[in-house]
Amino acid sequence: MVSELKRKIDKQERKDLKKCIDFLQTKFSEIKYIIPENIKSDVNVTATTKNNNDYYYNIEIKERYCYSYTYTDTILEVDKYNYLIQDTTKIPIYFIIFKDCIAVFNLSKIDINKVEKRKQLMNKTTFNSDEKIEKNVYGLTTDLATTFNINNYNKIKNAVYQ
Repeated sequence: MVSELKRKIDKQERKDLKKCIDFLQTKFSEIKYIIPENIKSDVNVTATTKNNNDYYYNIEIKERYCYSYTYTDTILEVDKYNYLIQDTTKIPIYFIIFKDCIAVFNLSKIDINKVEKRKQLMNKTTFNSDEKIEKNVYGLTTDLATTFNINNYNKIKNAVYQ
């Protein structure tokens, strides 16, 4: 039997995936995606431009129930970062849905050695606030992301890479 927690996580992941695909469809002429079985990454995407150029992405999608300016940074678990970058044939993307914008971090363009790495006490799994564990995380500031309007997907600002 599927647990209530698993159902909540699946529902949230479907909602996040829909938002990500809706966004990508405004930027590319064709989108194909698969959801990996290992669930280390939310989605693998092939995006084709109007000039028939293909781009291959490995995308981790997260929704943060806050504004992009609520905290000084947004966290990315070190293990997830390492997984996203291991396939060098795909562009690793960290896709964050905030209340006020979408932040797209192109991890291949970020010098991760210049990003703060720390240990942080976090929920063991999504929607499970009863169990906390310490995780290694990177603190990504939104200036490292290209940001887009949450409603119409118009670009707000370009990323500034170190």
